[in-house]
Amino acid sequence: MRLGDQKTVRFLIAAVLLLGTGALSVRVLRTIHEISDTRADATTTASTSNGDRIDKMKITMDERRELRGAVANLTRDPFRGSSALRTYAGDGDAGGEVARTAEAPKPAADAVPALKALVYDNVRPSVQLACEDALSPWLGQGDTFKGWTVLEIGPGSVWIRNGSRKQELGLK
Repeated sequence: MRLGDQKTVRFLIAAVLLLGTGALSVRVLRTIHEISDTRADATTTASTSNGDRIDKMKITMDERRELRGAVANLTRDPFRGSSALRTYAGDGDAGGEVARTAEAPKPAADAVPALKALVYDNVRPSVQLACEDALSPWLGQGDTFKGWTVLEIGPGSVWIRNGSRKQELGLK
């Protein structure tokens, strides 16, 4: 038997293929055993008590709901949370922001605000109104400025309300 002989080469190729197939089958068997052990553990857990599982699911759902609410109220994300009006004080306040308040609706005023700016997108449309020489901050749906509440923001117009009076403002 010489190294360059055809029988020797065939024998070596067959041996390599058998060793490779054996190694792969050992890996497959280990994976099958791990999967079956995991399923057995899951079946044991599932068969304990369905009431416990349902209670755990309810608790998990409540926790997720609370987390979603907390994330929605984060002020660092400009696309989420309340867009209530902010009152600023420039004198002596270290942070500059005194309070975050939404103004309460006031009785109907004679002056109707003018639409100064409109940013419309599917995430968070915003408008800026001008009324009696005052310019509002960026307002979202439900925000109030000078007694006028923003009802709906569309691609080219805004609906606002003051008491029972409803007005549509359009771009000029």
